[in-house]
Amino acid sequence: LAFTERRWYDAVTICCSLIRPILRNYHEIDILLEKPCPHYCEGSLNDIELQLGHLLRKRFLITTPFNYLRQYPRYLSAIIHRLQKLPRGNADLDCKRTREVARYWNAYIELEKYLKQHNQIPSQPVIEFRYLLEEYRISLFAQHLGTVAPVSPKRLNQKWQILSAALQQS
Repeated sequence: LAFTERRWYDAVTICCSLIRPILRNYHEIDILLEKPCPHYCEGSLNDIELQLGHLLRKRFLITTPFNYLRQYPRYLSAIIHRLQKLPRGNADLDCKRTREVARYWNAYIELEKYLKQHNQIPSQPVIEFRYLLEEYRISLFAQHLGTVAPVSPKRLNQKWQILSAALQQS
């Protein structure tokens, strides 16, 4: 194969190798979401479905930057872990952690709406913040999977301040 053809072949091969674990994990999540869960888990389940809706948006395979798409199997594994722990009496802790994420998530969603209303494409810092939230979820709900970058409320606040300042200047 020529150099360019080889690069395309390699890229397609890598993408295909990601699709299998993404679909396998999503299937497992779907099965777990179908199981009856106590009413006190409702807030957590809503948060998970919201997270899934943003991760697995229409055309996510072609619109997600590859370095983040490579992390999708881990993100979905974290959701599986969270769903498995939830009915075993961890609902209070899960709800507390859900509120911690919601603070940042809601701000991000508002930023996303603002950008869409003003026909702006999210900048690299916005995209980085969005996926830092996924890492934050892992740090809260599935620590054993590890994060690819250090993440904490302090770091999220700093990143958010930078984003806010950049938005005010534009």
